[in-house]
Amino acid sequence: MRLFISVDMPSEVCQVVAEVQHYLKRCNLFDGSYADSANAHLTVVFLGNVKEEVAIQIEAALYTVDPPSYSARLGSLGYFERDNQVKVIFINLICPELTGFAERVHTVLAPFYESDPIPFHSHITVARVKHVSNHEQLKRELIAYVLPSIKFEVDCFTLKESVLQSEGPMHTVRVSYPCIGVHNRKGQEVNALGDSHGNTLLDGFCGAYSQWTGCSWTSAKSYKKSSRAALWWS
Repeated sequence: MRLFISVDMPSEVCQVVAEVQHYLKRCNLFDGSYADSANAHLTVVFLGNVKEEVAIQIEAALYTVDPPSYSARLGSLGYFERDNQVKVIFINLICPELTGFAERVHTVLAPFYESDPIPFHSHITVARVKHVSNHEQLKRELIAYVLPSIKFEVDCFTLKESVLQSEGPMHTVRVSYPCIGVHNRKGQEVNALGDSHGNTLLDGFCGAYSQWTGCSWTSAKSYKKSSRAALWWS
């Protein structure tokens, strides 16, 4: 299975992605494919093909990340180039803390995959470009486009499975991990070791870790607490 870690965007950001895509289609400056705006997200780590037994270990390891929630906002449109040709169009996501979060995830998952040498860049993919008749005109349009000022909270991250289909990849969530200090709809704080009842997230970690190692639930609980203290912000 193909796995990746993502931060999903709120509905108002998904709407902006759809508006940008509509504008680019009207401009008709390139041939390519567009990302699914309804499922707009930031990819933190792409793990690639992973066996089920390794996926279980990854699920358990990610419970030790425990990031705080972050404030983020939309930046400008941008693009990645290869040989001076636009290949990917994206929206910059302004949140300096996400770089440290991505490094933390890389550290936790280092035993399970070969990390990408390309530096982390916080962005939301809008389109992938196959052919452009006039690259300079496309670049000018991207630079001139003004995005609305939208701020939002990054309050969770997810481990997802990606299945390639003819109409595009289909993403399904395996596990969602709330950030530290996130409040639920009733205003109750959801902390690093549990939900508003104090046990749901910990139960999830202990179940995954016990399945991975064969240790007891109590040992898994001790590992969870010690891992948070030793690894977060280290």
